[in-house]
Parts: sequence; structure tokens; C-alpha cells
Amino acid sequence: MSSFPQRIEEPYRARFDECGADGFMRSSGYLRYAQEMAWVHSERLGLDRAWYEERRFTWVVRSLQLDVFAPIAHGATFTVSTEVVGWRRALARRRTELCGPTGGLAALVLIDWLGIGPSGMPVRIPTEIVAMLSESGAATFEPIRVPLPATPPAATRHEVTVRSRDIDPMEHVNNATYLDFMEEALSAGGAVSGVTGVPRHYRLEYVTAAELGDQLTGTVWHDGAGWAYRLSGEGTRDILRARLETDRSDDQETGRRVDQEA
Repeated sequence: MSSFPQRIEEPYRARFDECGADGFMRSSGYLRYAQEMAWVHSERLGLDRAWYEERRFTWVVRSLQLDVFAPIAHGATFTVSTEVVGWRRALARRRTELCGPTGGLAALVLIDWLGIGPSGMPVRIPTEIVAMLSESGAATFEPIRVPLPATPPAATRHEVTVRSRDIDPMEHVNNATYLDFMEEALSAGGAVSGVTGVPRHYRLEYVTAAELGDQLTGTVWHDGAGWAYRLSGEGTRDILRARLETDRSDDQETGRRVDQEA
């Protein structure tokens, strides 16, 4: 097994299909690059899909924070870096930065990954990975949580059906797709400027998994400095709890110069 490269970086170009009508990358695109780079990092360590399948172990996204500071336009070149910055018994946190051509920070993604065993329940991180995490100096952390109040009666409802295109190679709805669901509901609820303006800050907590064919109900409402979003399945089962804020005074120190536009 390879030694642990704590941080890796790769160049990319924003594709046409990743961008919306305004010509800029959709919010979910930042998450898709964060996920792709997590796989690139893992494979460089010798931990490819075959390695995970042999051990019947996988990672799912438990929660995340996405801070968008500058839009990335179609055709723009940018770099994506990733590193593991924290771990607990069954959790590992990755920090991913997307930077524009001048090196300024366009987006920051923090993802808390949860280790899952063959029963579908959380399990301890395998010893081989623990050894590499210990070598990296990654510290413990407090998982991202998104508490929400009860959905108010005046909340906007948005129905969605899980389609085959929403399912990824792990055979579940891709974590970035939930952000697409969220932004569709936000737009329906009157937050169009909130999902395109910068800076904007998302926090998502994945509670249970949605499956192919599920009929889901999203509810969105204005809450304090931003918007709250709840995605539910049948009955009162929460699938996702999330928030969007566009005016936040407690922004995390990025340690990087922020781009105006990538």
C-alpha cells in the first residue's frame, strides 16, 4: 500500500453539461468534483473499488458544508485539491478546495464521510486506513449537523421522483443530486437569487437514503438569515435536512484569497 500523500491537486475544465442557463457551474458540480477527487486520492493509495469490495466496506456522505465564493464559468480552467483533515471511529472528514485560474478560492467543501459495513450499518474504519490517517496528522472533529424546527404550514412543497439517472455506482442517490433537489425547491419557493448569488453557504445532513422510484416531498421556507429545506419520504421519514445562508457573520477562515469569478 502506498505512503500517504496528505494533499493532492488536479486541474479540470468546466464542462458545458455542468453549467446552468447562466453559464456557470451548478452548485452540485462542486460536490461532484469533491467526490471524484476523493476517489482519485483513494486510488493513489491503492484503495480502489476492488479493495473496498473485497472488504465489504464503503463510505457514504453523512453531512457536508459547501461555501461558494465565486462562480466558475463554462470553459474555465480550475484546480481541485483534497485532503483528509479529521477522523473519528467511523467518520473521516475531507476538505476540498476549488480554485480559479489565478489561484483564488472559488469554493470550499467539507464532507464528513461515514464508514459502512456489509449490513449497511456504521462500522469502524479499517485498520489499514486508520494507520494512514494517523500518519497524516488528521485530528478529531465535531460532525456537521443541521437541526431544523418543525416544517411550518406555509412552507413551499416540491415533489420529486428518484430516477435511474440519480443513482450512482454505489447504487444509491448520489449526494450531489440531493443538492439539485434542494435548489429546485428553493427556486420554487422564491429563493432564485439565493442559489445563484455569492457568497452562499450550504449545510446538508443526510439522514436516510432514497431509492430508485421513491416519491419524495421537499419543503422549503425562509428561516432567519437564509432558507431551510427538508426532504421527506413516505410518512414523516426525514431523508435530508439542509440550510442555505447568504449572509453569514461566522464564516470559517479559508486561509485562501477568494476569487471574484473563475
